[in-house]
Amino acid sequence: MVEARPNETVRAAAAKLGITVEQAQSGITSQSGNNGGGYMLYVQVNPGTDAELINAVAAYIYYTYPDVVNHFISLYQSASANGFSFNSQNYQYYTDYLQSKTLSQWLSEAESITGVPQNIIMQMGDLIAKPKTANGNTYYKRTLIEFEKGIIWSGNYTPIYALADLAIISGALSGRPGCGLSTGFGHQRGAAFPLPPPPPWSSNLSQGRQLWIQMSSYVPQQLQAQGMQVNATNIVNFIKNFYSQYTNTLVPQIYQYNPIIDYLIYSGYGKVLWIFTAVPYKQTMSGAKLGLTIDNRARLLQECVENSAGMGVPSSTTTTPTSSYNTSAVSQTLPSVPTPQDYANAVISCLGSTNGALFVVGHDIILNQNRAFENAAHLLMPATSNHGETYEIRWNGHDRRLRLDDAYHSPLGASMPDIWTYAMIAYVIYQMYQSEGNGNSPQAQRINTAFSYLWQTLSKYMMQNSQPLSIAPSYSENYYDYDWFSIYNDLWTYYVANGPVNFSSSVWPYGYFVPHAFPPGWSQITLEDLKMARTIGVQLPILGKTTNADGSFTLWGLVNYAEPVIHGKFRVEGVTVNPNQSVTVGNTSIPLITRQVQYITLDDVPSMFGYSADTLVKAVINGFNPFPVPYVGIFGYASQLQSKYKYWANNGRWNIIFQSGWTDFQVPEIVQRVPMPIIEISAQDAQAEGINNGDIIQVYNDYGSLDGIAWISNTVTPGQLFIAMAFEVKPGANQVTTPTVDPTTDNQMVKWSWVNIKKIGTLPQEMLEQITLAPVEFNVNSGSSSSS
Repeated sequence: MVEARPNETVRAAAAKLGITVEQAQSGITSQSGNNGGGYMLYVQVNPGTDAELINAVAAYIYYTYPDVVNHFISLYQSASANGFSFNSQNYQYYTDYLQSKTLSQWLSEAESITGVPQNIIMQMGDLIAKPKTANGNTYYKRTLIEFEKGIIWSGNYTPIYALADLAIISGALSGRPGCGLSTGFGHQRGAAFPLPPPPPWSSNLSQGRQLWIQMSSYVPQQLQAQGMQVNATNIVNFIKNFYSQYTNTLVPQIYQYNPIIDYLIYSGYGKVLWIFTAVPYKQTMSGAKLGLTIDNRARLLQECVENSAGMGVPSSTTTTPTSSYNTSAVSQTLPSVPTPQDYANAVISCLGSTNGALFVVGHDIILNQNRAFENAAHLLMPATSNHGETYEIRWNGHDRRLRLDDAYHSPLGASMPDIWTYAMIAYVIYQMYQSEGNGNSPQAQRINTAFSYLWQTLSKYMMQNSQPLSIAPSYSENYYDYDWFSIYNDLWTYYVANGPVNFSSSVWPYGYFVPHAFPPGWSQITLEDLKMARTIGVQLPILGKTTNADGSFTLWGLVNYAEPVIHGKFRVEGVTVNPNQSVTVGNTSIPLITRQVQYITLDDVPSMFGYSADTLVKAVINGFNPFPVPYVGIFGYASQLQSKYKYWANNGRWNIIFQSGWTDFQVPEIVQRVPMPIIEISAQDAQAEGINNGDIIQVYNDYGSLDGIAWISNTVTPGQLFIAMAFEVKPGANQVTTPTVDPTTDNQMVKWSWVNIKKIGTLPQEMLEQITLAPVEFNVNSGSSSSS
């Protein structure tokens, strides 16, 4: 476990094994516990140095276990018979990079940068790659590597690419059972949408959008363009200079391909900000600054609108009163509520005449915890979204299962599903283009291409029109007038299962995004199938559906992305639903579901699923492109804080708070437990700062400040703090994060922030007694699988 602090997960795992965190940190040879079997290595790494640590581990494996590395490289190269592509040239650059320093130099440099002792780095390499031998045979480690926000929000491209390199040479990406490289998140997510054109939106309308810079091709191209030799040394230096250039100019290179919306907001660009099912003031980098900026730009518009004729009470007078006052201002009555058209006209006029003015739309159903809605929004639209009011298709990031989230209660008030709202707004805009004679314009045609099928589906499954929408009377605004299951089933088929086909480059040249999309398999499954599969769902990517002689059907998914093309023989999971057999849960009888995993070959694909093996090969991992990616240090705005402020403000999720805390404000036990943000601090730092448990402290830097309750915690180390990313109705760590992004991917670097501390008060005794500020301890009984 590689963590910057001995957090709750580290302590729970150590307790399970019957060892201390100190034993886990000092190496597996010091461990004596055996409660759960096995062993544990806890690696405490300095913030933002993961790429250095990963490359050092890779160098150790490369130098120490060359037979292991050669075994897996030979495996990849021999898989060319199945259509697997291994980039030998880039691999040569990578191995040249590993050989550019001796192993002793790698280990010494990594220890000084990461804070991880050399013997621990070597133990990491042994755990990942050291083979076993028996009876003259060699048995290679089966290694699963999972990562999450610790590198996604801290370095991003460089540590993740370095980790992929490590997984390639160690066999973690060899497609064998028990092996893999994956993000570790478990929350539900999912998306399917046409990407917008690249900027500027007035041109480039036939080009695709680029979401990141692929350094393995970009760097050699740039070196060649500069007349430089493409070799490991020049590649590594180019990447380091690339990140240094961002720090010096503060302009991320990815911006030209994929603009950062926050930067546009700060710069006064844009006229409309539509916030749907999001809490930007809490969850966005540099949230304090972003909130102030949005509030100010929204206020500029509001003041202009209110000062328009009949739209508000004038807030000022052109004359300075002397012996009297402005009787006209005092006598003026409240204005009448403008008609929607009058209000729209005033907004449009003010957006044109007032620099920086911004019209803010809030689109959600839970408003109390969203300060963007409370402070800035001019228009609030209630949403029937993913809270059980309507259907949603979700996939779990950890086990890659696709499930249908069924509707189980009525929507609130007059709220409507998001898809209806998007469709109606697009429909009205398209009709306006038509009425103006601009129906053939690129803008109108993009809207028609994206939404025409959705409009047709809503019309098709509108059972009655009891409440015509005033601006689009052919559609009802009554939730109960529609057959929503049939609508979502159609949308699944068109926009998700067949989205990449229906929005091919000839139709939509900007790109189309569906995670794990594989249309030949997905198109064989309907939402009716997913509904019958209940919470079991189907493994992603979906390979297809088969019907069986007994009346059951089986949904097939791929177990390991790397397995089919590397090995030719691969595991598939079948989820079989049998309506003719049932199980009883309480008083309810439901169809029997069984799961099985079996091996098939590429030759079996056509007969089982009806498409060619080549079609599957193109959709899974069909090649590796190892490439030297060095540690580049802390970059961007964050680098300015590291030397200026004392404490690293580490942040992330805290299990007591659900995500952004969006519903926690309704749970009295949570509000009582966390009446203010909690800021964890080590005992050593608390003593140095004169801080006790329950003191109210303020953390601050150039980008903002946050007040919270001090918790002297054993889950942080000296020089660090831990702050949850959000609380119930209060902001969290993003009050003090910077607008730093990875210039290769534009991913926000919210793990990188440094702050100072000052004590500003103490909690009342009665409130202090309601809060648990005890050390985090786990007690695991021998032979038990539960913890407390």
